[in-house]
Amino acid sequence: MFKLSKLTRKINVKIFLSLGIVFLIGFLLRVINLDNNPLGFFCDEASIGYNAYSLLKTGKDEFGNSWPIFFRAFGEYKNPILIYSAIIPVRFLGLNEKAVRLTSAFYGVLTILAVYFLARQLEGRKTGFWSAFLLAISPWHIHFSRTALEGLMPFVFFTTTGAYFWLTYRQKNKNFFKAVFSFALALYSYFPARLFIPLFCGSLAFQARQQLWKNKKKLFFGFLLVLVLIFPLFDHTFFGPGFSRWHQVVEQKAPLEFLKLYWDHFSADFLFFLGDASFPGQFITRHSLIKRGELFLFQVPFLIAGLWALLRKSSSVKEILIFWLLFYPVGTIFTQAPGPQATRSIIGVIPFQIISAMGIMTSLKWLRKKINRKVIFTLAKGAIYAVIIFSFIDYLFAYKNYPLYSADYWGWQYGPKPIISYFLKVYPQYDQLIMTDSFNAPQIFLRFYDPDGNCPSCRVGNLTALNPQLSQLFAIRAEEEKNWQEKSIPYQVKERIFYPSGQLAFLLIEPFGK
Repeated sequence: MFKLSKLTRKINVKIFLSLGIVFLIGFLLRVINLDNNPLGFFCDEASIGYNAYSLLKTGKDEFGNSWPIFFRAFGEYKNPILIYSAIIPVRFLGLNEKAVRLTSAFYGVLTILAVYFLARQLEGRKTGFWSAFLLAISPWHIHFSRTALEGLMPFVFFTTTGAYFWLTYRQKNKNFFKAVFSFALALYSYFPARLFIPLFCGSLAFQARQQLWKNKKKLFFGFLLVLVLIFPLFDHTFFGPGFSRWHQVVEQKAPLEFLKLYWDHFSADFLFFLGDASFPGQFITRHSLIKRGELFLFQVPFLIAGLWALLRKSSSVKEILIFWLLFYPVGTIFTQAPGPQATRSIIGVIPFQIISAMGIMTSLKWLRKKINRKVIFTLAKGAIYAVIIFSFIDYLFAYKNYPLYSADYWGWQYGPKPIISYFLKVYPQYDQLIMTDSFNAPQIFLRFYDPDGNCPSCRVGNLTALNPQLSQLFAIRAEEEKNWQEKSIPYQVKERIFYPSGQLAFLLIEPFGK
């Protein structure tokens, strides 16, 4: 009995240490150099950060609304989870890129732990470990854990947590209300959740209808909890401006176009070779590295083995992963996107890692049966590990170079920070300081980088704002210089700003009379 207890403790310590190492790797991959890679800061990130700062300082959002549930921004409404979560890092680190992105990284790291518990509940500790490890090094998950594009990471975290609680309800008849609450929080995280969660949860509930019906009291109170939790969202969506984002991105398609876009989410190009940014018809480098799949190529055989193993499992295990895979593209297929989008389909990152982990375990078991000699089996297992490590190192080198080509307009729109920093140094010398309006929602950057209004003469505009009667400083894109030259407007270049690649990005020019 003593030996068994000692062995159990040794196994638990080993698992704890292994998971701790995975957790540390995931943490470091998501927080190191967070404010410089990606280099630049998109308007959605700035909006999240500034609204968190405004709530912290005044209890109101940027439009003066006290503690709103939904936040008006750029002709749409943003969800509350990431904005309210950002208040804490902004409080302690100040209003800057790192504080805002750290919020997303925090949810990304927590999801590594959540996927461990989910996969462990599905298939055991070893599958849980491998699922956590694969998510920790996942290019898809790392990419959006290092950015604050609305609520992608909270959406993934709360859905994973909800799935874990739901599975424990199915298997042990507990945590039902925790599952409901987690799925509700996912709905308030990211707009595509409003499509995915009802389909996913509705399918799970249908599969569990007999179990649900056996405890009518729990079902009744669960239904009441759902009504209470989703009422603000329902009211906002159907009786308020909640469909504004839908109208911005939705596009009518023929049935075959829907099917093609849906199928593209399972294509080898999207998953393993091209990813989002290099998929035919797409060019926005914010969403992924170029010519890099959302998954590692080494996952192909493990996904096949994992799917084979999955189809042989019990219904409660099978239903969660199958429904998750089937519905993960719904956030993209109704939009104007010419191909699968890594942002709107981010929820798919979880089942792909768990199924890959199942495939790894299935493959190792098969090798152990087929290879009798321990040395050969160890070498075969070592070869698997070597391929994984090599693929990961190759990705790290590719990600290190990511800022060199992703800082421009179709990437992270680098520029507002150095421009406004220069403005704040020299603004007493000018009547007006005008930053080019050639950014997405440029006004938010003035608020983010000068939240206390230290430069009242700073504004957004273009060449039409030129006024010979005023002393002005313009920050223009390098390609906008030709507009000034064509109009024969004399100016003096006061400063040049370059992209990380060394290419000239912006000119700060001072016009003077003819």
